Amino acid sequence: MPRFRSEQLRPLGVAILGAAGATKEEAGLVVDHALASILSGEENHGLALGTQYIPSIKAGILKPGSEITIEMESETTLVVNGNFNFGHYVSHHTMLRLIEKARTHNVAAASIRYQCHVGRLVDYTSLAADHGMIALMMTDGAWGPKFMAPTGGRDRRLGVNPFSIALPSDMDGTVAFDMTAGTVSVAKIGRARTLG
Repeated sequence: MPRFRSEQLRPLGVAILGAAGATKEEAGLVVDHALASILSGEENHGLALGTQYIPSIKAGILKPGSEITIEMESETTLVVNGNFNFGHYVSHHTMLRLIEKARTHNVAAASIRYQCHVGRLVDYTSLAADHGMIALMMTDGAWGPKFMAPTGGRDRRLGVNPFSIALPSDMDGTVAFDMTAGTVSVAKIGRARTLG
């Protein structure tokens, strides 16, 4: 199997997503999240460098270039409409706004709707921890396909409900975790199928 350095892969991923309609900033954020995932040993959100989003772009489900709309705002809160842009882009910019609010008011919270797949939640909670803050993030994937049956059920009716928390540390690195309610990642199942 060929090996590549991450700095060789970034321009390729950005070019692929750019050709599909992503802005340079959107493509860069998605690819940077994918590469960070791969380099951390967690390939579930990184293996395809964003190419898995191309069918959703072609189908008009994912809408690169859509502007983020702030539907409601207070000194400490935001209600954000991502207008079906990349979740990486929407969540990143929302977290940056929350960091600024929390820097002034000590606490901030947001609700985001109509964004697409966000990747690893720990990327956003760690961003806040890097600014000396504690962050929680969760999502339910409500409008997407359902992957889990409720306890005792047999039909898939639930998203995997990812949850992450991160906090700063006086040691090297950030204290953080990112988990879902699923037993195994669907990406790991797909990768195992691909590898036979």
